[in-house]
Amino acid sequence: MSDDSQDGMTLRQEVEADLTEDLSQRLHKLIDARTDLGLFRERLIHILTRYETYEIRKPKVTRKARKSQIENLKDKAEKFLAAASALHPQTEQSIDHSIGSEKLRAHWHKFGILNLDAPDVSESDGMSDCTNAVSEVIAACDDELRQLDETKGEGRKSSNPEVDQLISDLADIYATESQLGKSPIYPSETSEDGYEGGLYLLTKVLLQEYAPTNYASCADGLGQRIRRVLSTL
Repeated sequence: MSDDSQDGMTLRQEVEADLTEDLSQRLHKLIDARTDLGLFRERLIHILTRYETYEIRKPKVTRKARKSQIENLKDKAEKFLAAASALHPQTEQSIDHSIGSEKLRAHWHKFGILNLDAPDVSESDGMSDCTNAVSEVIAACDDELRQLDETKGEGRKSSNPEVDQLISDLADIYATESQLGKSPIYPSETSEDGYEGGLYLLTKVLLQEYAPTNYASCADGLGQRIRRVLSTL
């Protein structure tokens, strides 16, 4: 789907706009579909809408990257506390004064100096407030890391759940629509990709044309992915 979605359009309408008539015709012909082109296209729009829903809900950061980011944040927060605890009392007092002055300037900027209806400036304990907040961040990081550790290895999820769902839906379309009378996917020594079959080609062409970015991320193992998904149906 294109990134420049039109305002006011539903997800299904966006899919319908992005799925070209030419691609629908090619896929219809590719598997020698039983139903007419209009109904076949409607089924494609339905499953691609589901695909886009999965794509939207897919986590945008991996467990490994998330853990690395949290560990880095915790490390920096602990170094902040160490630096804060090493401050000379006179230095800390000076920083406290600057924090209070900055809060006062921000308050005046927001409400105006002469605004009698402005709320009172919230009190601040300066560095003490900062260190307390950073301590809470460290505690939150510890909790996040504990949860990651406790769930490590639990039901490893697919890196492309939207592609797996699309394959499952296309397998249903192929089973009910195709008149080819051939295996949906099978190894082939003569094929450039190592696989042939109506379902394999249906999935490959649709991903190439409709979702090239996702196709590029799983192209090398697409045949194996399709066989794995089929084994779970």
